[in-house]
Amino acid sequence: MRRIASASAAVFLLVLARAPAVDAQAPDPARARYTLRAAIAPDGRNIEGTIAIDLENPTREPLDHVRLWLYPNRFGAPPAGLNEINFYWVYPLHFDAGGIEIRRVECDGRRLAVAPSDRPRGLDVEARVPLFPVLAPGARTTLTVAFRTTVPERYGLFGRVGETIVLGGPFFPTLQTLGPGGWQTADPPGPADWDVRIESPGRDLWMNGEPGGQRVLSAEGLTIVAARHWHVERRRHRGVDLVYATAQPFDERIARSAGDLM
Repeated sequence: MRRIASASAAVFLLVLARAPAVDAQAPDPARARYTLRAAIAPDGRNIEGTIAIDLENPTREPLDHVRLWLYPNRFGAPPAGLNEINFYWVYPLHFDAGGIEIRRVECDGRRLAVAPSDRPRGLDVEARVPLFPVLAPGARTTLTVAFRTTVPERYGLFGRVGETIVLGGPFFPTLQTLGPGGWQTADPPGPADWDVRIESPGRDLWMNGEPGGQRVLSAEGLTIVAARHWHVERRRHRGVDLVYATAQPFDERIARSAGDLM
């Protein structure tokens, strides 16, 4: 068993549990397949890329639309309950909005329209893509989505502070869960097959607990951290291997204060 912890500066401590991931398995028709190509801007503010989503219609009815989850739009407004004290636990200086823009969606060479969600969410965290022609039961198709994501300056599992970038949630459009009964929007995404290449000149990337920005894997999602340089410290505690990847030299006091080193 291995646990991954990543910390940056003393004022920015982050603990990441590695998302369950294994090397690529034999294709499973029940799993979505993602091919992600993205580049992080030199200042870390924006990420541009494309994601090809290969999906099957598991229902007994023709599928006339696809629902996309736009996770970065959750950060388009300040969290509720912030005040003059705890505001700076989230934002270093001031509120900085994050978000994602869908620039283009194509299917079999045809450009598709993007419609807002038909369900109230408070923030625009979902989009609908009408399919034409519709997707027959058991058939597969591939959507290619071009996107541009704005990474907010904030602490936590999605943001950037200084030279460190943390992407603990999908910074790209992903499918809502699709099952035999149709779209299961209340369910978390299931395992998927990933072919990923992320470029970030001048930074070292870790993906799902492993160094490097290029992987082929099966996982429920991706966790990305990037910094100019990572200091790696390995410890073993009660039979558990701990790997600390820190943007600054490892400080055992910080690890102890976070409860990661006993």
